[in-house]
Amino acid sequence: MEIFNYNEEGEYIPSVEPVMAKESPLEPGEYLIPRNATTIEPEYPLTDYANFFIDGEWVPILDNRGSYYNADGEVVEVTDINADVTDLFLFDPKSLDKAKALKTSEINAAFNDAVESFETSSEITMDAALAKIQLLKSGFDLAEALGAPGMSIRDFYNVTHAVSLDTLSQMLNELGMNYQANLEQKWNAQDAVALATTEEELEGIGFTV
Repeated sequence: MEIFNYNEEGEYIPSVEPVMAKESPLEPGEYLIPRNATTIEPEYPLTDYANFFIDGEWVPILDNRGSYYNADGEVVEVTDINADVTDLFLFDPKSLDKAKALKTSEINAAFNDAVESFETSSEITMDAALAKIQLLKSGFDLAEALGAPGMSIRDFYNVTHAVSLDTLSQMLNELGMNYQANLEQKWNAQDAVALATTEEELEGIGFTV
């Protein structure tokens, strides 16, 4: 008959090999159940919980024991299962702040790369930064106000193109949509960085150019 041991506080003591009860030498067929042991098999506890034998049954209790960090980045060893760890961290908060700053810099750099240039459907590659789009829009507005059928523009490679206002309007729309999509992606990534609680989470945050 298999038995399951627990300590004086009632916490389950795991065993690699099954622990078997000994048969009573005086009563064949009867087994001797030692103190602090039971034949009731404990269920596998939830993550961060420990099994305790209380009033004849196994009860999962949240286990707060382990290594933590305080706000100063110092390691704190918690040995009390019921300890209040509200003000402690599972990670070094100072190290995480540095990692967040680095990730934010990477996101900003990727965003700048993404809006450096954009090939429009007219096969003309333009500087896709917001200031350049606004400058192009000002030229479009002026040409439209003057009643011009088109205007000359310089692309990302400093090559001059003569385009109609209809073509330029389409290009401005595409450039604006591209900039907005990249901006929203940057914002989403920055929000994810702000909410991250571990460096592992930060590693999964990126910006797709």
